[in-house]
This record gives sequence, C-alpha cells and structure tokens, in this order.
Amino acid sequence: MRLLQIVCFTRRGARRAHVHGRASRSVLRLDAVKSTSSSRTVRATGSCTWPPGSSVATPVALGRRKQAETRRLPHSCQGRAGLETRLRRVEASDGWVRDAKRPTMLRFASRGWGPALLGRVRAWRSCQVLRTLVTSSTPQSKAMAESETTHPSKEMLRTLSKTFEPQEQFLTSLSFKVPHKPGALEEILRLFWKHDRNLTRIESRPCTFDTTQFEVLVDFEGRSQDADVQRMIEALRLQCADAHVSEPRTVPWFPRHVRDLDSFSKKTLDAGADLESDHPGFSDKTYRARRQKIVEEAGTYKYGMDIPRVAYSDEENATWGAVYTKLKEFFPKYACKEYLEILGDLEREGGYGPDQIPQLQDVSTFLKDRTGFQLRPVAGLLSARDFLAALAHRSFFSTQYIRHHSRPLYTPEPDVVHELMGHAPLLANPEFAELSQTYGLASLGASERDIQRLATCYWFTIEFGLYREGENVKAYGAGLLSSFGEMEYACGEHGPGEEAPEFLPWEPVVAAETEYPITTYQPTYFVAESLKDATDKLKLFADRDIVRPFHVSYLPHSQTIHCDRSIKVENAPSTDN
Repeated sequence: MRLLQIVCFTRRGARRAHVHGRASRSVLRLDAVKSTSSSRTVRATGSCTWPPGSSVATPVALGRRKQAETRRLPHSCQGRAGLETRLRRVEASDGWVRDAKRPTMLRFASRGWGPALLGRVRAWRSCQVLRTLVTSSTPQSKAMAESETTHPSKEMLRTLSKTFEPQEQFLTSLSFKVPHKPGALEEILRLFWKHDRNLTRIESRPCTFDTTQFEVLVDFEGRSQDADVQRMIEALRLQCADAHVSEPRTVPWFPRHVRDLDSFSKKTLDAGADLESDHPGFSDKTYRARRQKIVEEAGTYKYGMDIPRVAYSDEENATWGAVYTKLKEFFPKYACKEYLEILGDLEREGGYGPDQIPQLQDVSTFLKDRTGFQLRPVAGLLSARDFLAALAHRSFFSTQYIRHHSRPLYTPEPDVVHELMGHAPLLANPEFAELSQTYGLASLGASERDIQRLATCYWFTIEFGLYREGENVKAYGAGLLSSFGEMEYACGEHGPGEEAPEFLPWEPVVAAETEYPITTYQPTYFVAESLKDATDKLKLFADRDIVRPFHVSYLPHSQTIHCDRSIKVENAPSTDN
C-alpha cells in the first residue's frame, strides 16, 4: 500500500472525498480545512491508502486545449521509503484525478449538496497530488496502511513528511531571437508545449543593433544534455535566429531544502561555551561546564529529529522566573497587541510560565501549528548569511543555555530568555512570520554587501522594531521585548532633560545604511505603521535594491526553495556527516 496525499479546492461544508481507482475505492477524509479568499470555496488536504496495482495520473491543461492530457505518475514498490513522483498541478476544469487507462475520480460529499456527487465536478478548479509514499517499507507507514481509519493524525503526517525526499531542480537557460511582429513568440512557445517543458522564467528585450527583432530569454525545467531537450533546441533553431544555451549564473551557495540547514552546525563562528572575560559566568567553572554540555547536545541535532530536551536545574529555572516575572510587569504597557495575545496562548499551550523554562521542542510544535515556523537548536554564533538563510525555510536558530544566575536581569549575549521571550512568541503571528521569512528569501544568493544591508534592517525591525498604536509606540522587536530596561526607554515617556532616542519612519533604504551600537541602548529606532507596513516596505526594498540574477519562492509542502533561473552555486558545504 502507498499513501496518496491530495490538496484540493472544494465548496464549503465538504468533509471527505471518495477516491475511485481501478483496484480500490478509498475514502479520503479532508483535514486542515482552511478558508480561501473566495466565500464559496475552501482549501482542503487529505490522505488515503492506495494499492500498488493502481496507476494514478493527473490531467494537465496545456495551452488552450479543451481536453486536458494525462501524464502517468511513475511509482515503484521496490522498497524505497521516500519514493517521490514528479507531480503536476491540475488545471482541468472538471478537477478529476484520472488513471491513464481507466478514470480515477474524486467524489466529494457535502452537507449542502448531499452524499453523492459523481461525475464531473465543475466547482473544483484544481486538485494536486502532493506525495506518493511507499507505505510498506517502514513500520510507521505500514501501521498507517493497516489502520482502520484513513484519517492521518498530525504526528503521522509529521513522520511521513520527514521521509519525503524532494527531487533536485534542474533548469536550462536559453536565449533566441524572434521577429518583431504579432504572434511570433506564440509560435515559438508552442515548441515548449509540444516537448512538455515547463517555463519558469521568460523575458524579452529589443535587440541592440536590430530593431526588427527581439531577444527572448527563457528558463525551463530539464537538463540541456537530455535527448528530448536537444531535439527541442534543434527544432527551435529551425524557427528562430541565434538560439543557444546560456551558461548558468554563479551565486553564493544557499540551502535549497530545509535539511541543508544541518550543515550550519559545522559553520558556527564561535562555540556557545566560549565566554568573554567580562561575562558574569566567566570564572564559574560549573556554569561553563553546564553550557558546554548543552552546546554539545545542540550540535547533534539533525533535520527530522526532536530537539534535545534540557533538564534545567532549580537555579536555572529560578533565573528564568525572575526575568519572566519582571518582564510581564512591562508588557501590558509597552508590548504590541499581537505579542500579548500570543503570550497568553503560549502560557496555556506552550509551557510558558515563571516556574520553569519551556522546552524548545514544545514551543517549536506550537509555532509550526500556527505559521509553519520551527525552532532549531544552535551550538554557537552563526554568520548573518547562514542565520538569514534559515529564515527562508521558516526555521529559527535558538540557543538553549541561560544567562548566569548572579545577574538574572542582564546578559551580554542572546540566551534562551532572549529567544523564547523575545523572538518565539511573534513567530506565531502570520504577519510577523512573513516579515521574518522575507528577510530570509531576500538573502538567498545575495552579495556580501546586500547581506550586510539586510542584517542591518533585521536589527532595526526583528530585534529593535517599533510600530505606532494610536499615539504611542509599541515594541515588537525581540531585543526590546526581552529587556525591560530598554523597552521602557524606547516606549516610555521622557521628562525634560532626560536623554531620549530618535524615532525615524521605517524606511529600509535609510535603515540599511544606519550604524548601531550593540552594547548600549539604541540611539535611533525605526517606527513602522504596523507589522504589515514593515513587511510591505521590506518586500519593496528587496525587489528594488537587492540585486540577484534570479528570483526564489518557498514551497512549504516540500520545504524547498524554487529558483526561476538556472544557477551555479559556489562554496557549497561538504555533505559528509
């Protein structure tokens, strides 16, 4: 048996779908039902078991053809647990999932429509088969296939997603010239349709010395050395001028799959156990040994594992409690409303409270259910490039050790208090999560100069950001939310003669060039109108001012980064474990 996971758009009220195949009829129960922008449809996902003898294919609408072609999805039952198929999005208006030889249909059951709607279901515009997993190869999958219910629990889906192996993306860059006349490009693009090549990028520009022609640059899925691609290029040369394959652009390496973040554990700039001479715990051998142990355990973490749980001592829990209690006195007056709402949820669901330090795994599970963000333990300080790249995958590197007990209200470095009280809560807010991921996506493949500019903007928003709430400013930056002193300094009132900070409107172009101190209160804060305003301006800045030869998008189901252009990465890390 294999597991078939499907995402579809259907009318409100649908709770299950019947999947019919040549060898079976299974019930697909829709889970994670989420409303879309349309008032009449919902986005639903679900899973069902599928026998090895059944061929499953999805219809793909190509060009303007009324009848969608079918493409068989290859599958094998030779024991590979992570079998993946090249999956296609269905654009057929009837929304069927078809077998290449015999129809395979989705039948939706809706309280409003009655139990049976069989045949052409025109209300559903798209249906996507996400994954096909050979379930007989692993004990977890076998138990799933043999279970009485076809509704997968969140834990089971989480386990299955860990075994999902995405295919590597291969793109080819091509340039050619076409006459400057109506319909010229359409004739050429039919070749890509004929050879079943999906375009990921297309742009055109007038030829420099010939105004009768346009130069067209495209990228498409496939390798230039593939026989079918070679035949397509030869056919292209017969119809247009100067068709040739372009060399891929060289860019700094960046993680394409969330698993690639494992390599960062070997690239820390310094170990979390290394302390400066002015650190409160520098002379405390017991404290240093404790940090060393926590750091070593964090270094063993790999993608798919549970975050190591730390058995915090009574002394460490007391340090957390002292800071937690003090900060909560200032939150109602100075913290943004989104933070206050989520902090209450964390106290009810995430283990937050003054009595003990929450475990990173519990908080990470809470965040993943809310926005897809996850925490990862880190063994030391990361470079700005690596730290930002993790955000592109909605992953946040977090320390687990805590500040020295002799000075619970002070720390010269990020610790678990800063991470869990400052950063983690707002990562459960969709707008803040989008702001954080925007930094990550903008950093992928960027130059060192642009990485520094992004890191500076990150400092003035994610770390020390403010936004206006009526006539007041509220804190959403982690550096403020984890420091009651600077939170009051930035958000409170200042009397005559008292030193007050400068407030500037949030403009990334200005912030990117602004210097800042790291050991004192900030002399300058940038104030946004809202979290959405902060995100929108950052996106505009990334689009206009961060120069890259390609664009990226994040695919949450496979946790991969998709590029629209053929690129070659340099300085890739070793794959040895």
